[in-house]
Order: sequence, then structure tokens, then C-alpha cells
Amino acid sequence: MTPLILLAPVLLAPALVAALPVQGGGDPPQRPKYAFLRWMEDWSVLANGPFADHEPFDALKYVELSDDVWVSFGGHLRARTEWFNNFGFGAPADDTDVFGLVRGTFHSDVHLGDDVRVYAEIKSALATNRELPGGKRPLDEDKLDLQQLFVDLHLADGIVLRPGRQELLFGKQRLVSPLPWGNSLRTWDGVSAHLATDDWKTTVFATRFVPVLPDEINEPSSDMAFHGLYATTSGLAGGLGLDLYWLYSDNDGVAFNGTAGDEQRHTLGARAFAKHGDLDWDVELAAQRGEVGDGDVEASMLATQVGLNVGGPRVFVGLDYASGDKEAGGDVETFNQLYPLGHAYFGQMDVIGRQNVLDLSAGVGGSPCEGWTAGLEAHLFRVVDTDDAIYNPGGGAVRPGGSYDSKDVGIEVDLKAAKTVSKHLVLSFGVSRFFAGDAISDSGPDDDVNFGFVAAQYTF
Repeated sequence: MTPLILLAPVLLAPALVAALPVQGGGDPPQRPKYAFLRWMEDWSVLANGPFADHEPFDALKYVELSDDVWVSFGGHLRARTEWFNNFGFGAPADDTDVFGLVRGTFHSDVHLGDDVRVYAEIKSALATNRELPGGKRPLDEDKLDLQQLFVDLHLADGIVLRPGRQELLFGKQRLVSPLPWGNSLRTWDGVSAHLATDDWKTTVFATRFVPVLPDEINEPSSDMAFHGLYATTSGLAGGLGLDLYWLYSDNDGVAFNGTAGDEQRHTLGARAFAKHGDLDWDVELAAQRGEVGDGDVEASMLATQVGLNVGGPRVFVGLDYASGDKEAGGDVETFNQLYPLGHAYFGQMDVIGRQNVLDLSAGVGGSPCEGWTAGLEAHLFRVVDTDDAIYNPGGGAVRPGGSYDSKDVGIEVDLKAAKTVSKHLVLSFGVSRFFAGDAISDSGPDDDVNFGFVAAQYTF
């Protein structure tokens, strides 16, 4: 099985154009934009007639099966090549490699009247051999599997019940994300309820995480329960937005800096955000309480970013803090970053994660010319407590606690750019360098790490 199986609808599109009738009449509808969460796209507008810029893939977007029953199809293909040099700061002998990643998805979105919807998505993620320590990463490969399969039941105005396999994405994805950068993506099994009023949108969910099994059918883990409530509004006075959330993770057999056992951890948090003219800002705070084995949990995080449009480019400064453990064993003060999109906040190399870290960041980005976006950013990384580990975005230890005296982890500089060729095709590339700090020198090899990638994504 390969991602080529997902190309069948693309190859059939021209035939469908000739076979399917054109709906409705009047003024052409507005074309929806493609979204990362494809279930958010509303192609029902095609019931009123074709788009003015009609194209072959439109035949897949609104297929009327009977009165009030229609289906929409879509998907994407992504290919990325990554290069590392001095991976692990030169600790292993084999520290340089180039490898490839390919991901394909295909979804169907069936609407049975106004009150019932069935959404299904399959995926195929493949990777070439990765000749770096650890080999292929946990999310590099998932040969063929079910990414999402859920039913939306509209119980009342603004109330939707969603049982099934589904992606979770909340706020700025600092703590909960399907991880779009990852090759095989994250997903959960369970049930969620969505309540929308004039000002607030609230999601309540009870799920189990679905780990990736590259050569088998993925099943929800009985050891990784994840429940919570997330409410958001952007309609407060002065254009202020606010997120409020409670997240509960119940994981068996975990370890944090010498304390091991089953984990029950509550995360209570809030995020405020606003945009005033050329100025935008957001700040997020979260506190964690609970237990790991016989130890009590007391951890916290703070994240903030302020941006200013300066005649086109946006410049920003940011701060990300996540608590660390003051001593090994006993109570746990290491923040659990849950299911984060660390790639968006701690550099595109994915060396550092949101645990025992203080990251001061700054950058500039914008559109230098039509169809292009580009950005340059830098991160100054420090640990909070030297008795705790330096962590990566997956929660693994880059260097163990107690193996270094300095809090200076290093500096990462990232340059990235993307070219939107069409509404379907986006090309992107990036290069990075991580300048190792004294904490890395104290604890082992300290070569500076280099990274680069090129990628292409086609969406239909």
C-alpha cells in the first residue's frame, strides 16, 4: 500500500466533471478556502451553482445523491525532504543524513440532511530510511490507516455531538494539536460535544489517544486517556479574545526526572489575545496539579508574543516559559506539554520542547512579493532548573538533569520561505542552525547542529 492509492479520486476527476450535473443558478458562489481541518470547509455553496472560476476538482466538492443528501471529497499529498548535520550535537558517529517523507490523505464528507453528517479520512505516511540515532521517528510512518471517522449529530441549535475518531486542535496549539508538521498526524478516539452561542464556542471531550503502529491498524490506547473542556470567544469589549480551558490527562507508566508511576494531571489555563490596528498580542497561562506515582504535581507555563506590522513585514518578540523540577525524585514540578505543536514556537529543528525551558524569541516575517512568504527568527534557550533534563518536543531528554551546571542551552536561528503556486500547490523550504550553549558543552559533545528541508503540498 502506498499514498498512490489516494490518487484515485484525482485521476477520476475529469470523468466526474462530464458526468455530474451543474446545480442551481444565479450569481456564482464564493469558493471556500482550504483548511487544515478539512471538515471545517463548507462546500454546500455549490448547491447554488458552479464557481465563476470553475475547475475540474469542483466536481468532487458537491455530489448530490438525493434530496438533502450530498457528499464532498478531497485530500492532499505532501512530500518533504529533511537534512541533518551534527544531529544530537555530534554525540553519535552517524550524525548526518538526508531522508524523505511522504503523506497522503483522502476524505469523504457525507451530509444526510441538516442534522447528520459522517466524516471519514484515510491516510498513508511513508518514510525512507533515516540513518540517524533512533531511526524513524514515531510519527514518520503509518502505511495505511484511518485518521478520522466521526458522526456529527445536530441535537439542537448550536449543539453538536461528535462520537468517533477525530483530531483535536485548540487555541494556538501550544498544548493540543494534530501536529501538522508530523508525517502521520495525531488523532484520538472518543466523543466530543460542541456548543456555539453568539459569543462563545465551547468543546467538551472524553477521548483516548491513538498511537501510531506503522505496520498495523491503529487502536486507542487504554493507557492514555485525555479529557477536557475548551471555551473561546473573540467578542469581548475592545476586541479582546479569551480562551478558558481544563485538560485532564490520565497516563499509565510515565516518568518525570526520577519520579515514575501512573499520572493523573489537571491543566487549568487561560489565553487572552487581541489585535489593535498594526499591533497584535496574546498571552497564555496554565497551571498543572495532580499526581505521578507517589509524587504530587505542581507545574506551570507562560507563553506570550507581541507583533507589530511595520509597513508590510511583521516583527515580533516572544517569551515561552515552562517549569522544571528542582530535584530528582519525589514531587514533580516538570511541566507536561501534553500534545503540542512545538514546531511553531521552539524552532523548526524540533530540538527543544515546552518543559523546563525559558525561550526568548524574536523574528520578522511577511510577503516580500506576490505569492511568497518568508520569515527569519531566533530563539535563545535556557533551562529553568539544572537538576532537570533538557527536553525535546516529544518529552525525551536531550541531556539528563544533573549533567550540566550552566543554564545556557543555546541559540537557534531559522530561515524559512514558501511559494503559493496556486490554490492547490504550495512549495516551502527552510534552513536552521543551532549554536550549542554551555549546558550542552557541560554534558557531552557540543557541535552546532544544522538542518534544512524542502517540501511540496498539493491540496484538492
